[in-house]
Amino acid sequence: MTLPDWTKVEDWDALYLNSRRVPGVVKVNVELPSGLDKKKARGRRKTRITDDGAPAAEVDITVELLPEECEAFESFVNLLRPRQDSTPREPINAGHPALAFWGIYKLLIGKVRSPHPTQGGTFIVNISAEEWVPEPKKTAKPKNKPAEASTTTADVDALIADLTPAQQAAALSSFEPDDPDAADLLQSQFPGSF
Repeated sequence: MTLPDWTKVEDWDALYLNSRRVPGVVKVNVELPSGLDKKKARGRRKTRITDDGAPAAEVDITVELLPEECEAFESFVNLLRPRQDSTPREPINAGHPALAFWGIYKLLIGKVRSPHPTQGGTFIVNISAEEWVPEPKKTAKPKNKPAEASTTTADVDALIADLTPAQQAAALSSFEPDDPDAADLLQSQFPGSF
């Protein structure tokens, strides 16, 4: 995605949550944690780095409201801080150029702070959010363990017997049993192949 021209502030000052524009002037900061775990063992000069995968992005949103915009902002309060007891929160669709640039389209809202407004100034709401990432799908484990592969000559004989004569010769030439008795058995069943 190409970023909109940041000299045109109207694109960057607008944030959309669940397809509704948030009133006021909005600033969005995105932080992408590295996911690198750095460990330095005692007595060692070098650090060991382990890649734990890319963690979810951290998003800080600042909404600056004029007194006349506060009433319109109240409609977002239940979206930012739902009054639910035990059900998990749903992710919120979010639209802003900085989010779209990094491929972030859904957020889970964390801490919301609203300090005291300044005299004759604006009311500021700070929102901390994290990128919502769906849980990976669980793969079903097989209920029955597969039988362990057996290397007995009876198993090899059955497999070779199903092959055509040309395939039998090729299979026998690449098969070298470790057991001398197995080699004798194969030699007796397939003379001239070994």
